[in-house]
Amino acid sequence: RLKLLLEARAAEANDDWAGAERAWSQLTRLPGGQLAGLRGSAMAASERGDQLTAETRAREALGLKSSADWPFNSLFDLQVSKGEWEKALDTLTTGERRGMIKGDGLRRRRAVLLTAHAVGLPHDHKSEAQKALAEAIRSAPGFPPAAFHGARTLMVDGKAKAAQGVLALGWKARPHPALAQLARRLVPQDSQANIAERLQALIAARPNHRESKILMAEIAMDKGDWVGAIRALALLVEENPTARLCLLMERALKGYGDQSEAARWGRMAVSASREPDWSDIDPKGNAFDFDKQGWARLVYAFGDVGDLVHPRYESYGRELEAGRVPALPGPELEEAAPEAPKAPDRPLSPPLDYASDDD
Repeated sequence: RLKLLLEARAAEANDDWAGAERAWSQLTRLPGGQLAGLRGSAMAASERGDQLTAETRAREALGLKSSADWPFNSLFDLQVSKGEWEKALDTLTTGERRGMIKGDGLRRRRAVLLTAHAVGLPHDHKSEAQKALAEAIRSAPGFPPAAFHGARTLMVDGKAKAAQGVLALGWKARPHPALAQLARRLVPQDSQANIAERLQALIAARPNHRESKILMAEIAMDKGDWVGAIRALALLVEENPTARLCLLMERALKGYGDQSEAARWGRMAVSASREPDWSDIDPKGNAFDFDKQGWARLVYAFGDVGDLVHPRYESYGRELEAGRVPALPGPELEEAAPEAPKAPDRPLSPPLDYASDDD
């Protein structure tokens, strides 16, 4: 065993991964060397780009009676990296059964995997998607993508009332702006009164949360209560004048008729801090519309620490697009003030999940 171990290590030192894999494979056939040989073989196969062999070796090791956690972690990581969500769910269940993962980390990882699986299903598998999303919400109610996609699936199926219930549940666990934007669209061409009622239901679930206070300001603007909106936003910008809040204040002031002050807040938005939650809404208007790599990242970012920040958060300027909404002109406007500066790259246009008041 020592000879094979030295051969394997020497081959690894020389980047001879094929030779290292041969030595590790021989070690697996010796008494007491199976687990170590499988681990070395899996690593060598991975280094030379043979992910299939690496996965096979990890699965073999997971089948052994051992307390080692590397087989579970290696197999799970490989499956997640390839976007094999169902296989990763099965491996997660095995890890849970063996006590290798538990608690919030287990539940959050499962919620991400179930959501990713549901989102990737064809449209004719809506029943399976709804079931997976419902399970994801039960596993981690504070995972907004599960609530968003679960509600949207029900909305497409014509179940607006059920969709509203899902959004309220998600809002109570973890308010997110994307949930409020979807609540506005549950019923096509709906009246402002009905929309306001749905938004008020979200607010009632978490009345003291920052997102609920922002929603109250937006409802005030929907009703043309510009003074009420300005007062609500003023309390929020005193705490942290983010780009999103600056744009909302700009909108409220335009509606009120103070074009000069509105322009000032528009300029402030350009250099104000951004909001991590807003990074989940794509500039094109799709919330939580992640690719395979995005979902894989969330398995660990949200699964292990509850972090929802998307890599788009690092791209300056996208929040300006997501937050700007045209405001109605204010009364008694005598002279038009200079137009607020635009974002540097291209004309600002709100995404579909952040509708103008005229929709």
